[in-house]
Amino acid sequence: MRVALARILLMRPDVMLLDEPSNHLDLESLIWLEAFLKNYEGALLMTSHDREFMNRIVNKIIEIDSGSLNSYSGDYTFYEGQRALNEKHQLAQFERQQAMLAKEIKFIERFKARAGRDASQVQSRVKKLDKIERVEPPKRRQTVSFDFLPAPRSGEDVVIIKKVNKKYGSRVIYEDRFYRPPQGALVH
Repeated sequence: MRVALARILLMRPDVMLLDEPSNHLDLESLIWLEAFLKNYEGALLMTSHDREFMNRIVNKIIEIDSGSLNSYSGDYTFYEGQRALNEKHQLAQFERQQAMLAKEIKFIERFKARAGRDASQVQSRVKKLDKIERVEPPKRRQTVSFDFLPAPRSGEDVVIIKKVNKKYGSRVIYEDRFYRPPQGALVH
């Protein structure tokens, strides 16, 4: 795998699509790959779960979220902080708009039955509400958590071996022996 990856990288393509490039690499190979990718002049599209690797390599992240692309200039840590900040701003903007809409609707409900000056204000506010571009609330991100319970005790006998044979050349040490290790003994 390392040789195949190195061969592709040394071809110096204009664009590379790498899926989990840091998987299954030893430390020496990982250091080489990081150095290579830092100096790579082409476009690189990469998926990875290794956040530290991404922090050392990337300088721009493009997030695909619900059919839209969002671009962030910086490493993965910057992206996480900026995304959280954007969601906070979007929530505040949504809440401000909801409060303003509630206030306008309350005014319309209160004065819609009156004739005269108030009726024209009601009509004006209704038109204003129709023209307002609605702010969407931030999307709720779903997370999955796992809880692995401890494995139950396997039992008293870890291993039982039947018909064990051992010999050196023609010299028989033991033959067709039954072996049960003593309780608490580690068998390698």
